[in-house]
Amino acid sequence: MLLIHGENTYLAKRRLEEIILAYTAEYGSGGLVVLNGAECLVDNLFRELEAISMFVPNKLLVIKYFSENGDYRKFVEAVNEAKVILPDEVSLVFWENTAADKRTSFYKMVKKQGEIEEFKNVGGGKLVSWVRSECSERGKRISRDMAQFLILRTGEEMWRLSAEIEKLSLFCELEEISKEDIEMSVPISATMEIWGMLDAIGAEDKKRAVEIFERLLQQGEDAHHMISLITWQFRQLIQYKYESLQGKNVAQIAASLKINPYVARKISSGISRVDFNKLKVIYNKLVDIDFARKTSALDPRFAITLLLSVL
Repeated sequence: MLLIHGENTYLAKRRLEEIILAYTAEYGSGGLVVLNGAECLVDNLFRELEAISMFVPNKLLVIKYFSENGDYRKFVEAVNEAKVILPDEVSLVFWENTAADKRTSFYKMVKKQGEIEEFKNVGGGKLVSWVRSECSERGKRISRDMAQFLILRTGEEMWRLSAEIEKLSLFCELEEISKEDIEMSVPISATMEIWGMLDAIGAEDKKRAVEIFERLLQQGEDAHHMISLITWQFRQLIQYKYESLQGKNVAQIAASLKINPYVARKISSGISRVDFNKLKVIYNKLVDIDFARKTSALDPRFAITLLLSVL
């Protein structure tokens, strides 16, 4: 019995695919059964466990989203009380598309009876290494700096990163992926655009800040979400400025704040000219705007006007 779960659905799904591929390579697909555990009757699950074919020596039973089944406790009780025995010929795999609740009887049953594999989100150096490995598997090379630039441009979500790496592997004529390749084929993420907007706010460049915000809105980004994100990232700017005043270098600050090293270098190049007290004043006004947005019927466009008034 195995439970695969975690917030990183990309790695969790890949793990399940590896298990299915290994099984079908050895036994074929005749004994593979995949069920939607959120909808299937528990009695049907019992029958699947008992249905062993003389023509298929081993069976792989995959149950997805079982924690969403309202009757899962019936199955847990049957297993815990040995009312149902998992046959040696059956490999039972539960797959969840989110992090499982460790307090549930379902999780505790699997922990006691089998194994659990949890896949968490990956960031920092591990994500950079993963990007480079994915590029290598597709016959391409990418430097650490360019891997960081790609992550900054797309965000840290592995599903999108994988899609963009696949696109780059087809787009790039040379073996080495360059900055120009990334800029030409990979759209800029909202996160990177917002860093540019914050840089404009710090430099009191209202025109550029407006242009970036309007471009994000045209791309379909939600204005309310953007204000929350701007407030959060501006707080990081203040933390960065504070730590730089303590004498820490770019690498130390990036590690402390858990931000992309490429982002850290970008912040460092622009934040040195901005007064620390001014940053705090702007941030406090941003917090007020964000609070007003959450507690009243504040129009997003009007909120943007308030945001730019702090310049």
